[in-house]
Amino acid sequence: MKSYIIALLIFFCSIANSRAQQRFTGSIVSRADGSALPNATIIIDQGKLNVQSDRNGQFSLGLSSGPHHFKISLLNYSTLDTVIRFAGQSVRFELIPAIHQLEEVTVNTGYQKVGKEKLTGAYQQISGAVLNEQVGSNIMRRLEAVGNGLSVDRESFNRERINIRGVSTFSGPGNVLVVLDNFPYEGSLDNLNPNDVESISILKDAAATSIWGSRAGNGVIVIQTKKGKYNQPLSISANLNQSFKQAPDLYRLPQMSSSDFIDVELNLFQKGFYLANYNSPNKPVLSPVVELMYNNTISQADKDFRIAEYRKKDVRDDFTKYFYQNGYTQQYYVQAASGGKGFGWTTSAGYDHSRSELNVKSDRLSLRYGLNFDLLQNLKLDLSLLYTGSNTLTGKTGYGSITSATGSLYPYASFADENGNALPVAKNYSLNYINSLNGLKLLDWHYYPLNDDAYQQTKGHFDDLNINTGLNYKWNGLSATLLYRLQRQSGNSNLLQEMGSFTTRNLINAFTQLSNTGTAVYKVPLGSINDRSASLLRAQDLRAQLNYTKKFAAHGIDVMLGAERREQINNGDHFRSYGLNTNTLSITQVDYTTAFPNYVTGSSSYIPDRQGISQTQNRYVSAYGNISYDYREQYLLYGSARRDATNFFGINTNDKWKPLWSAGIGWIISKAGFYHLKAIDFMKLRLSYGFSGNADPNQAGLTTIQYVGTSVYSQAPYAIIDKKANPDLKWETVQTINLGLDFNALSGRLSGSIDGYLKRGKDLLGVYPVDYTTGVGNFITKNVASMEGRGIDLQLNSLNTQGLLKWQSTLNLSANKTKVTDYYLLSNSASDWVGSTTANISGIVGSPVYSIYAFKSPGLDAAGDPIAFLKGEVSKDYSKITQTGTSLDELKLFGSALPTVFGNLQNRFSYKGFSLQLSLSFKLGYYFRRQSINYSRLVNSGVGHNDYGLRWQKAGDELITDVPAFIYPNNSARDAFYAGSEALVERGDHIRFQYANLGYKLPGKWLGKAIRDAEFYLNTTNLGMLWQANKKGIDPDYAGPTILRPAKTISAGCRINF
Repeated sequence: MKSYIIALLIFFCSIANSRAQQRFTGSIVSRADGSALPNATIIIDQGKLNVQSDRNGQFSLGLSSGPHHFKISLLNYSTLDTVIRFAGQSVRFELIPAIHQLEEVTVNTGYQKVGKEKLTGAYQQISGAVLNEQVGSNIMRRLEAVGNGLSVDRESFNRERINIRGVSTFSGPGNVLVVLDNFPYEGSLDNLNPNDVESISILKDAAATSIWGSRAGNGVIVIQTKKGKYNQPLSISANLNQSFKQAPDLYRLPQMSSSDFIDVELNLFQKGFYLANYNSPNKPVLSPVVELMYNNTISQADKDFRIAEYRKKDVRDDFTKYFYQNGYTQQYYVQAASGGKGFGWTTSAGYDHSRSELNVKSDRLSLRYGLNFDLLQNLKLDLSLLYTGSNTLTGKTGYGSITSATGSLYPYASFADENGNALPVAKNYSLNYINSLNGLKLLDWHYYPLNDDAYQQTKGHFDDLNINTGLNYKWNGLSATLLYRLQRQSGNSNLLQEMGSFTTRNLINAFTQLSNTGTAVYKVPLGSINDRSASLLRAQDLRAQLNYTKKFAAHGIDVMLGAERREQINNGDHFRSYGLNTNTLSITQVDYTTAFPNYVTGSSSYIPDRQGISQTQNRYVSAYGNISYDYREQYLLYGSARRDATNFFGINTNDKWKPLWSAGIGWIISKAGFYHLKAIDFMKLRLSYGFSGNADPNQAGLTTIQYVGTSVYSQAPYAIIDKKANPDLKWETVQTINLGLDFNALSGRLSGSIDGYLKRGKDLLGVYPVDYTTGVGNFITKNVASMEGRGIDLQLNSLNTQGLLKWQSTLNLSANKTKVTDYYLLSNSASDWVGSTTANISGIVGSPVYSIYAFKSPGLDAAGDPIAFLKGEVSKDYSKITQTGTSLDELKLFGSALPTVFGNLQNRFSYKGFSLQLSLSFKLGYYFRRQSINYSRLVNSGVGHNDYGLRWQKAGDELITDVPAFIYPNNSARDAFYAGSEALVERGDHIRFQYANLGYKLPGKWLGKAIRDAEFYLNTTNLGMLWQANKKGIDPDYAGPTILRPAKTISAGCRINF
């Protein structure tokens, strides 16, 4: 407090002595184009005075005569340090855009901040400004459009997963390590508000990632949130936007036409296919057409009329009309920051509200507070708190989710009549049978998709709290840091299925017993069914670290040593209640130990018991360190080492002291005495080598058992052997050698980097045979597999034009090929090598990890059958061909199922107050297997495909189609051959228009004194394909028959700084 009083006295004294001062005026402009730079921070004489430039880039203040030190900084510009010797003058200060100064970039590794000029590893840093050229609450979607060496795979894993420089594991955890404010973040990136992000660093090679040890083998993404700054005047900023998302176009899906589907049903009916189901006492589902054909109470003319009406229907019409709608998202964000001498703080609040195309509602509240405070002259306290709370409420059922007990929904289904009244759809039993139950003492057993969602909803709530505290003491080049992080995530989900929901009515009816007097006895009580689940994650990290920096003569040295301990505990439980009365909150106990007969089938089963408790605990102890040395700031040496021990590694592994390490060297060629290339201002060569790891906490070094419930026979808990002892279980090791070149040319007009790397994964988790008498099956998971990858990462930044019209471009281009070098194959069946429509691990040495193999087939024969080969001869023994009759060399290898070339291109334009950003992404050099008609699935499960309309039907069709003829009885091996044949393999290469952002900054004369600047913007994403290699119009990222490609999103918003 004393220091602040003194500062106030000095301030008032300076006012009293203003006559002795001279007026000093300055203007801040960009060296690139001379444009004025508002909101630049000017700190004078180490913080004695500070001011910000106005909307015209100008500032004015009184200064005494004599030399004064000026430090001027602005986001995306290099900081300017200079001395002005006289006060009574006007000075023009020119700031250099950051794109022109490669050496000014500081990379955060999660352990330390290092100037990029001193780095020997492969990194990319993405500023918050670049990230916020896009609109949306998902950080991963934004990263995909601007990342280098980064791709998002949506095909191989049936979900979105980030890959950095390709894949690095077979069956271990494949996710990259996400570091948030210096500590690993356990949770989804969806929990983080992109507006809170200051910068993101992508760590790619061993020199960059090995400091993170056994969790960094897949790459590391370091997220740094915004921090308060010293000597910063109060600033308030707001970002508000509204997004509108189009309802999906269901008619792009490859659904079989209703008319074709009905033709198949009539054909199968004539052949007696449905007779067994019609006569079955289990009353299985029959479609309306089949039910109609068995109805002898109406005339053939009436049947023909109704069937003709069915042919006109398309279930997508009702989905579009009653289920899907346009979605929207509202985002509100406010941030305030300030600082003085010895302290700085920032706080922000964000609120997102969205309603999806299926009426799923979600809300997210994010709060953040950060404080930097000098407790003593050399002792600094850092405190940050980040909270995210979200709520979700489920909406309607989507296309492809409504099924029956016998298969898919028929394409001519209707959910409502012409007056909008709900119509039933066959679900578990024949509709004719369900109709016959009217009058009995059962609940209505019909399934009404139109309103069923109104009676069952899932409410979810999630809290994520991160608290970081740190003490840092600096003394004479030595820095001691003590950090603690607490992360607490809690989630709960409540699924309430009321009496009106089909699930509840179906379960009550199925277990209903009729007494001798005809009275209904409900073994599942009347009332709602409530499923509740809860999860709790608690992670604690404690880190002690020493840093030493010393510069002497031509030598510079930086040393870091540290140790940390981490503990993560996950708890979960779930519980079901029957007979819930939501008014009195009473429930009814049920008998879980008695098997009751099903009302329809008579088969006995137990009432489902949805109860359980789980807990996992993982502990890590680590020691780490690195050292970097430079000579004349031209020659660089770097080394790092880390040792991890955990409770899930094997005993033999924890007993061995074998660290993961890396080493790197660098040479700034442009500082050499012989260097005279004026066109290239900066050039640095880098070489690194080292090891990082990948640990799977789901494995165990000791034999483990798992309790799976209570025995219905003994009423005691029982367990099974979960994992067999594996004392040698350890982390997967990823060995990387990287050669890189950084450059800056043409006075900053062109800059970038290029890296070539070789990556070898060793001791990867894979299957291994084991004695089946152990009780864990025939195979266990061990560190027995390996792979090798190599590739190139290129980043180019260019300033194409400057002046009133500025045009900047950034190209991120990556190439990667990863192959199997050792893997134990579970099977020698050709169908396993070929796989399914979803890419899977080939396991074949020398082939890409995810490969597309296919059966050779030049087309169809004159009978409409796929042409196949057995031992080099044409054959129709499809069963033998798809199993052991085909050797690996008889299959056709197309190539990788993952892109081998990928990247993005961004162009940024500015003209006066207008700005335009455009981003394209591309994926090249890979294949995918499209889906087509499978007659076995069509006949047995009702799964159709519009390729049925392209099938072979008559002699000569083999010249115009490769879709086989429909035959009955169907041949499942023939279907499997066609599904795995080369006829269905397509190139996945494509170029996608990711986003466009148009902004306009209002002129200063339009703004009041309180507003520093204001920008309005329009943004659109998911603009579709610009080009694709396949001629079928299939989006390879969303190639499934029921997967909807993301619809276009249009956003409008504004950013205001006060």
